[in-house]
Amino acid sequence: MVLPGIQALFGFQLIAVFNERFHQLVQAEQVMHYLALLLVALAIAIIMTPAAYHRLVEQETVTEFFVRLASWLIAGAMVPLMLALALEVYLLGLIVLRSQATSATIAGLVLLVFAGVRLSPRRPITAPVSALNLAPPHASARKSRRTARSNRAGSPHARSPRRSGTAAQGARCANNRHPYH
Repeated sequence: MVLPGIQALFGFQLIAVFNERFHQLVQAEQVMHYLALLLVALAIAIIMTPAAYHRLVEQETVTEFFVRLASWLIAGAMVPLMLALALEVYLLGLIVLRSQATSATIAGLVLLVFAGVRLSPRRPITAPVSALNLAPPHASARKSRRTARSNRAGSPHARSPRRSGTAAQGARCANNRHPYH
C-alpha cells in the first residue's frame, strides 16, 4: 500500500522541475529538491526489493527469513522517505511562507514526528513470526521433487495440474494452504 503513494510523490517531484516557481529557488534549494527526489527513488527501490527477491529466490514458499527481510526492508525504506518529505516540506515552506526559519522549524517538526512514530516502542499486534507456521527454507525443492514423482506417467497417485473446485479444495483454502500443495 505504500508503493503507489511514493510513486505518486515521485511523479509530482519530477513535474515540479518544469514549474515556473521552481526556477525562483536558488541553486542550493534546487539541489535539495534533487536530493529529495533521489531519496524517494531510493525508498521506491528498497520497497520493491522484497517482491523481486521473492520472485527470484523463494517462488513457491514463504519462509521466516523472507518475512523478516521484507519487514526490515519496508521499515528501512521509511528512512529515506522521511528525509525526503522533510526536505520537500522545507522547500515548500520557503515558497509559501518566505521564511527560512519558519520553514526549517516546520520541516524539523515533520522529521521529529515521522522519526518518533518510526522509532517509538511498539507491541506486536499479531502473533510472532514463529507462530505463522511458515515453510522451512528448502521446502520448495522438496515439494517440486515430490510433485515430479507423483506426476510420472502411469503413477496411481498422479495429479493433474489444475483441479476443479471441490469441497476438499475449499477446506485446504480455509487452512491457508494452496490447493495444489
